[in-house]
Amino acid sequence: MHAPRMLAASVDARPGNNVKIDFQLLVATTVFRRLKGGRMVGYVVAMSEPNAIEAASRRLALALDALAAAVERRQVADREEATLAAQLHALGNDRSRLASELDDATARARSLENVSRDVARRLDAAMAKLRSLLAAVER
Repeated sequence: MHAPRMLAASVDARPGNNVKIDFQLLVATTVFRRLKGGRMVGYVVAMSEPNAIEAASRRLALALDALAAAVERRQVADREEATLAAQLHALGNDRSRLASELDDATARARSLENVSRDVARRLDAAMAKLRSLLAAVER
């Protein structure tokens, strides 16, 4: 969309001067302003062609700066995401290792429990034999 173009003329006709007419091609831009209550009011701002190009160049430079900043933010976010993914992978590996160690420790505890019960049963049996031998010796 192009801004509407207008032709403006200014005349300097002061007494004693030559009449000078200056024609200039203007570019009109509509500017909107929000008023209280949400109403929008538009008004036309006219700029000379060089001013319009300068304004467009400034807007383009600002847009490119904003784009560069957005790209930088995205690159930082991507690096942070990669770092988080690596940390998540490391945590997953740690979790797997710890789960395996827990399984091994649980199996060892069960084995020790079984051995402990067997030792307790054998001690009970040995003590019962010793009691019976002592009772036989005392008679």
